[in-house]
Amino acid sequence: MRALGSCSLLLAAGLAILALANFAQGGGASLVEPGEATGQFRAEEGFGITLKPETTPIQIPEKGGSFEYSLTLENEGKTDVHFGLWAEMNLPGGEKFGPVLVKDHLCLTPGSQVQLDEIQGIPAQAPPGTYSFRLIAGIYPSKVFARDDFPILKDEDSTEKLP
Repeated sequence: MRALGSCSLLLAAGLAILALANFAQGGGASLVEPGEATGQFRAEEGFGITLKPETTPIQIPEKGGSFEYSLTLENEGKTDVHFGLWAEMNLPGGEKFGPVLVKDHLCLTPGSQVQLDEIQGIPAQAPPGTYSFRLIAGIYPSKVFARDDFPILKDEDSTEKLP
């Protein structure tokens, strides 16, 4: 890892991806169009984002929980990249929830790489099924430089229902 130089990247203190504590209340904005491919994507030459879950598969119990992952940002280009980060969830029914994070005014110098370890919470009231957790770098909310995502499974309610 190389020093960040004149372009400061203020991620470590302010980049805790927020738990979906307000999940049941709804809200957020759809940031990714339906039918877009998932996985890693780079639009800005030499700039990339990589997400790596600590363990796979990620399975959240019905009572809620969290998962850990690492986030790597890299700038292999020749100029500073000024960007923001935002995260969203693709819900089991195909709806988008988020952003669950928006962090603006970040910059990465040429040849730099930053890796962070993060935790994301999933509340008990989140519906069961398969989710996609996506982190996007670009100019919020419309210009995407790079993105990556991975799947999460939230278990079904296993409590017995009385007649």
